[in-house]
Amino acid sequence: MTPKGQVTIPQFIRNKLGLRPGDKFVWELLDTGEMKVKRLDPLEAMRLTIGEEFRRSGITPEQLDALLEETRSRVFPRYIRERYKNDQS
Repeated sequence: MTPKGQVTIPQFIRNKLGLRPGDKFVWELLDTGEMKVKRLDPLEAMRLTIGEEFRRSGITPEQLDALLEETRSRVFPRYIRERYKNDQS
């Protein structure tokens, strides 16, 4: 480990997990003291990133849920209309 706390993930582990530069992953400390590394799929990484941004902004999880629901109710019907209009053309 470097003085900054940075750790190099050995190549055989990167290969086994399919890690590429820019990929997101998490470390999990097990009760045994062992570390578990898990590569995040892009959707899960995006969810965590968005959640962190909202936490920093002071928006509560309940407020985030309400914002997402409001956005879904506005965007989804428009998406469906556009999709079916394009499919029927």
